[in-house]
Amino acid sequence: ASERRASKRERGKERESKKDRDIQSEREQEIEIERQNDRERDRKIKRKRRREKKSERERAIESERARKNERE
Repeated sequence: ASERRASKRERGKERESKKDRDIQSEREQEIEIERQNDRERDRKIKRKRRREKKSERERAIESERARKNERE
């Protein structure tokens, strides 16, 4: 009888540890997804900044051309 109880306890522990592993892997997956989202967001922000800088440069060139045309 005590052996049966011991094996039951072992199965219970195995079930608990499996549950813990599942929870742990789920957390790790969530963290990885968050990291991917952060990287994607950073990439988008960088792209947006690059676009803004480019348009600023183009505006500066345009205004320079306009000034040259006014002089002529």
